[in-house]
Amino acid sequence: MEQVEIEITGMAITARYGTLKSGTVLRTDSDFAAHLVNECGAAKYTGAAPAPAKTAVRAPAKPAKSKK
Repeated sequence: MEQVEIEITGMAITARYGTLKSGTVLRTDSDFAAHLVNECGAAKYTGAAPAPAKTAVRAPAKPAKSKK
């Protein structure tokens, strides 16, 4: 896991770190940082935002043929 640094911009209550107040600088894994920045809107990246992780794309499954 890549560690990134973010700054809390509003109050955030987390199970992992407890209550974080505005101005707190936090070093955490990139997935949790992305959650606080993108989904919660409670933080901003202090440096360059990490590149999104590449995920494997699967082909859609073919439906099974019915036998009559």
